Amino acid sequence: MLSALLSDVRLAWRSMRRQSAFAAVVVGTLALGIGANTAMFSLIHAALLKPLPYDTPDRLVLGFRTVGSRQALLHSAPDYYDYREQTPGFESLAASRGGSHQASISGGVGPEHVAVMQVSYDLFATLGVKPVAGRWFAAHEGRAGGPNVVMVSDGLARRRFGSATLAIGQMLSLSCMTSPSTVVGVMPALYRFLEQADLWELARRGEEDGPVTRRYHNWVLVGRLTPGSTIDAVQRQVDVVTTRLQREYPLTNKTKGMRVVPLHDALMGSQAPMLLMLMGAVGMVLLMACANVAGLLVARGIARRSELAVRASLGASRGRLAAQLITESVVLAVPAGLCGLVLSVWLQRLLPIATGLADSGVVARGVEWPVLLFALAASLVTGVLSGLAPALRASSLHLAANLGPGGRATDSRGGARLRSVLVVGQVALCLVLLVGAGLLLRSFGRLAATDLGFNSGGLLVASIDQPFRDDDARLKFQAELRDDLAGMAGVQATLTSHVPIRHPAGDPPMWPAKRSATDLSAQFPVLARIVAPGYFQTVGIPLVAGRDLTAADRRGTAQVMVIDEHMAGEFFPGENPIGQHVMAMGMDMGTAPRDFEVVGVVGSARLNSVAGNVQATAYVSPYQFGMGRINVMLRTPLTAAAVTSTLRRLMAAKHPDIPVEPVVPMDTIVDEALLSRRVIAVTLGAFSAMALGLAAMGLYGVLAFYVTQRRHEIGIRLALGADQGVIRRQVLWHSALIVGPGIAVGLAASLAGARLMTRFLYQVEPTDAVTYAGVSLTLAAAALAASAWPAWRAARVNPLVALRGE
Repeated sequence: MLSALLSDVRLAWRSMRRQSAFAAVVVGTLALGIGANTAMFSLIHAALLKPLPYDTPDRLVLGFRTVGSRQALLHSAPDYYDYREQTPGFESLAASRGGSHQASISGGVGPEHVAVMQVSYDLFATLGVKPVAGRWFAAHEGRAGGPNVVMVSDGLARRRFGSATLAIGQMLSLSCMTSPSTVVGVMPALYRFLEQADLWELARRGEEDGPVTRRYHNWVLVGRLTPGSTIDAVQRQVDVVTTRLQREYPLTNKTKGMRVVPLHDALMGSQAPMLLMLMGAVGMVLLMACANVAGLLVARGIARRSELAVRASLGASRGRLAAQLITESVVLAVPAGLCGLVLSVWLQRLLPIATGLADSGVVARGVEWPVLLFALAASLVTGVLSGLAPALRASSLHLAANLGPGGRATDSRGGARLRSVLVVGQVALCLVLLVGAGLLLRSFGRLAATDLGFNSGGLLVASIDQPFRDDDARLKFQAELRDDLAGMAGVQATLTSHVPIRHPAGDPPMWPAKRSATDLSAQFPVLARIVAPGYFQTVGIPLVAGRDLTAADRRGTAQVMVIDEHMAGEFFPGENPIGQHVMAMGMDMGTAPRDFEVVGVVGSARLNSVAGNVQATAYVSPYQFGMGRINVMLRTPLTAAAVTSTLRRLMAAKHPDIPVEPVVPMDTIVDEALLSRRVIAVTLGAFSAMALGLAAMGLYGVLAFYVTQRRHEIGIRLALGADQGVIRRQVLWHSALIVGPGIAVGLAASLAGARLMTRFLYQVEPTDAVTYAGVSLTLAAAALAASAWPAWRAARVNPLVALRGE
């Protein structure tokens, strides 16, 4: 058996060298399919199959806050401490503030913006990630009045101190802290939990966890189970604590609870449908590549029928002939697998962006052993699948018919039918992919054309940390900054606490003053934004009723707010909202709700996300509520680079310790918010275009062979006076008999499976008639293009040459 296998491999290698052009086409076709599948598997392996990069990750869980049937990620600090102290199944329960915030470092090598994350003292110990230098936070440092200590990333340590070791014990002056902080630890370069950060500060028990803060949900909870504990057992313990909290704090915890989920499932579970959809798409491309190669090998086998017949007449069994042909296809698939492996390394850079996993820190790095084994298995399976049809044809060979004259030039009806069936399958798979890509592209088009409620064109954004603690100093700094920027020709400038789309947080509970404060159903989470006078005009949000905020709305005067139309409809349906009063919790972290008078109504805008629903929004004055970090928004014809240079020059002249980030166009922020959807639509579109090319190639091959096999018949018909148009129509009709059933099967499969894509669509139905019609016409046009050359060749057959050749 081994001797026969080696003999087949040598024969296949000689054949491949002798027909190098044919081999190159086969290898290239299979390499595309294998490469795309290997790249997708590497990402699935990194996201879904590979354990998280933490110590004993199977014992790590994430706690979701439940509110009735709804589920949210963030918890309040008091709830966190209660669950931590009253649940024995947790070896430790740590917390991380939801989302990193920006701060500036002054002194040393110069000012710098950094991403800061606030964490409990035991987060890194819970995850089991050891610092590369220094130590973890200590328990006593996580209590009120503890020393100012921080941990920094390896990159920050190297930028400011030269190395991780030299950073230990150094002092950092941060805009988010009242006094310098000591660096006690340096985290590994690739460490990431939820979001990327440069610096970690401590959350101290007793500082921001008073009774009122049980209303404010800012913390992500991650726990490590005790050895031997199960999630079900810990969930029962958590439910006991939940019942106790609901009884003791009915105003804030009446409907709240916590659900414990394995950390891996919580972080990656939402990505699984997207990954599996893309894996299915590239799997279809590989199947089409196999069908194409199988068709080529079947057609090539026509020229080898006499050779195979001779071998059979000399004693070769049908199984022996089939084994030879399958070995040849496998020998072609191996170099295709190597080329596909190289292609997959390049695709690994694109696919994490397409799936949104780049934001989760999931990156397929290099070629790991499981990925290498997958590529090998894919190559072998592809080779077998590609060679299966030729092998089956060879096993049914008729010796007498193929040893006689004309055996080389003719093909049986079964062979032609087999190649046609392969192309029908390719057309059906191609149409399924095209429908999926078409739905996603139309969905993205609708999303990109969504009315944001503000004008992003010509709008620039810059973020600045102000180091002042005194309210008067802050207001003076803000006024000077606005005046300096407004002095630039053609510039409108304003300030805000949150940049639309970029900063989605900040939704304290509010309710109409005339409703009961104790009725939780009357409270609504409302986006609260601090904006300077002139914000609406600069950003392009229309003022619908009432007035704008002004400099006269200061501390000591009646607190006022401007609300959007959505909030006006929710809070005051059928009433005039101007002059109405709204109660709000969480403004300045106060212990009691604050009373605001509505003085204006503006148009609703999408401030949290492009695809999300419009949310109720309230705008208040910076003269009544101070802003820590300033976001400057400018409407100007100047470029972002020019404004960045001017802004840095202004800061260097007056406040050299305040760093200025590069100014960013608002259009760029919106584009970044759509990046994942755009790339996945384009990626699936690219796979579909690849499939369309493979289907066109397969159809062309079948029709070209059809014309070649019927040259004698066509020559006789032309010699007898047949019109060339009739010959062309005959070839095109043969094409329609192949493409028509393929489109019908593909449409049926698409209608059955498109509903699985509902979650990825935006304002587009999975049965969108325009998409199905457009895709069908596109595929028909491609089929017509693939049929044109064979039809033209058939009509141009010279009867004398055709008859003489026969």
